[in-house]
Amino acid sequence: MTNVVNPESPLRIGAVARLTGLSPHTLRKWEDRYAAVQPARTEGGERIYSRNDLQRLMLIRNLSRAGLALRSLARASLDELQKIEQEIGEHAAEISPGGLARPVRVGVIGVSVTALLLRQDPPYPTDLEIIATGATADQLLERLGELRPDVLVYEVPGVTPATVEAVNAVRERTSVHAIIVAYSYATRDNLRLLTDQGIELMRMPVDRRELQRGAVRLGREAAGSQPADIADSEIRAPRLTPAALARAASASPQIKCECPHHIADLLHGLLAFENYSAACENANEEDAELHHYLWLITARARMTFEDALIKVAAAEGIRLDQDA
Repeated sequence: MTNVVNPESPLRIGAVARLTGLSPHTLRKWEDRYAAVQPARTEGGERIYSRNDLQRLMLIRNLSRAGLALRSLARASLDELQKIEQEIGEHAAEISPGGLARPVRVGVIGVSVTALLLRQDPPYPTDLEIIATGATADQLLERLGELRPDVLVYEVPGVTPATVEAVNAVRERTSVHAIIVAYSYATRDNLRLLTDQGIELMRMPVDRRELQRGAVRLGREAAGSQPADIADSEIRAPRLTPAALARAASASPQIKCECPHHIADLLHGLLAFENYSAACENANEEDAELHHYLWLITARARMTFEDALIKVAAAEGIRLDQDA
């Protein structure tokens, strides 16, 4: 008899993370900061997601990757999200696992940098697109509407602690990942306030081509650093049982080669660290994102070495109780 999963059965955060490719840390942030979904809670305080929650998260994920503002998407109803998806069609898939497959979208704040970037002689490169500009942050935000830039270029006369607050306020409202601040003067301490937050600095007057290249580079890097670069959905369960690893570790190869033993030892260590990282992710809320990342890269390494051991074992005539 085949067991059928109830499509209405609730999902815990680990299952939702694997189905959406979003880390548990990201799911919590989308809930706390944007109210993208409001999952129910068990008596013990664990999040329980409905199938509608899952559908909302998948739509918001796809549409935000297509360039729409996360904050606006989070406020939309499920019907509205589905309508937006139909309207933009294939644009929701414009980000590939290797990074952006489209021009880097740039939003610009400031009169001088806007004039510099929009000058048509020579035209700016085809891998960069200025989607909105404004003399002030409020003006840019109004003109952006539902669009989300990949990179923000923010011109300021000088860098002060108030500048840091203003830049972070725009980053929060646009969900932009990469920011270039073009400034005229600043103290080292105030510059450090920005660089410590991953903000790139360029001193005015800035070279136009340097600014263009910097924006394109940051946009590509930001796309490559997102969860889609290492997707949870790619991770499969271990293919080899502990008994299979033990058999490979103790086997006598047909040729004088210790590779099966070495690979089996590596897999033991990878499996242990994979499980350890998963346990740390669930136990420590503050470091959940880091441990999720460690779990992902370890699981991918484990999968690669499993494939290698299966291939080597076949060449050596070693039988493994392979599960898949």
